[in-house]
Amino acid sequence: MKRLSLRARLLLLTAGLLLAGLTLTGTLVSGQLERFQLDRLDGQLRSMTELISRAAGPPPSASPAVRPDLVDPALELFGSPYVVYLDARG
Repeated sequence: MKRLSLRARLLLLTAGLLLAGLTLTGTLVSGQLERFQLDRLDGQLRSMTELISRAAGPPPSASPAVRPDLVDPALELFGSPYVVYLDARG
């Protein structure tokens, strides 16, 4: 059986180490990105929950005023959200 040349062995070793390093790096980056995205989504959902809980009651008057302080926390989640109050008759 013929042994591989030094050049071929070094090429295989380098390629193997590169593949292992890239696989490890990809796994770590993927895990960190997933954790970052989940934390970001949790924060946005908390903001939206706060927005909805503050706006859950009936409107204060017949013509509701624009309340930008209620909309700001949810802008990152939906783009331009709005809350509509529906009474018992829909």
